[in-house]
Amino acid sequence: MSELKYLYACLKDGTVVSISDANKSQEYYLYPGEQVKLILRHGEVYQKHFAVKSEDLHLINESPEHYNFKMNILKEGYFYYKEYKLLIKNAKVELRISNSLYRADVFGELLCGTPCIIEVIKTCKVSEEKKEFINENQILTFEIIIDKDGNQIIEQSNCYGNAEIASIQEQTRRIKFIYNQRNDTRTEITDRNLEIKRDRSKRELRINDIRERKIHIERAILEYQQSNTTNTTRLSQERDRISREIDQLEKKKSALN
Repeated sequence: MSELKYLYACLKDGTVVSISDANKSQEYYLYPGEQVKLILRHGEVYQKHFAVKSEDLHLINESPEHYNFKMNILKEGYFYYKEYKLLIKNAKVELRISNSLYRADVFGELLCGTPCIIEVIKTCKVSEEKKEFINENQILTFEIIIDKDGNQIIEQSNCYGNAEIASIQEQTRRIKFIYNQRNDTRTEITDRNLEIKRDRSKRELRINDIRERKIHIERAILEYQQSNTTNTTRLSQERDRISREIDQLEKKKSALN
C-alpha cells in the first residue's frame, strides 16, 4: 500500500468527499470512472487519509498535493486569484479541452457564466504549446501556484487566455505602477523633510552651544577686566602711599638742614 496521503476522493456518482466526511461504508475512487480505487486508512499509527494500492501507482501522474488542491476547489466551489475569492460552478477535473489533446486541471464556469480553466502548478509549468492554444481560443485561464506542501502562493497567481482580462490586468498593473511611483516619491519627500528637520535641529543645537560659549567668554572677559581694574587701583594706591612717604621724608630732611 502506498504511503501517499490523499485528502479527497470521489464516489461512483462523482460526488467529492473530504477525508473528514469519509467512512468505511462507502467505496472511494481517485476520479469518477472507477479506474483507481482509494482505500480509507484510519488507525492509531496513521493519520486518517485515502491511500492508493501500490499496483495502481503507475496510473497516477500527479502528486497528492496537486490532487488535493484540485479536489478542494471542486468540494468548496471557489478558489483564490491574487486577493480575490472567485466562485466557480459546474466544475470538473481532468476534462479534455474541446478540439485539443490538452486536459484542464479544473474546468468550470465563473458565476457570470464565463468558462474558465484552472491550472494548478506545483513543479511542472503549463507548456508553451498549451498556452498558445488557450490564447488562440480565448479561454480564460488561471494559474495557481502551490508549494511543496500544497499551500497556494497567492502573489504568484497568473491569468491569461482572455483579451479583455489581459487588458484589465495591464491597466491595473499600470495603475499600481503609477501608484507605487507616487508612493515612492511621497516617501522620498517625507524622508527629505525628515532629513531637513534633523539638520535644522542640529544647527539649532550648534547655535545654542555657540551662544552659551559666547556667554562664558564674555563673563571671563568681564571678570578679567574687573580683576585688572582692581590690580590697577591697588598699584595706584601703593604708588600714592610711597609718594606721600617720600614727601614726608623730604620735609623732615629739609627741617633738619
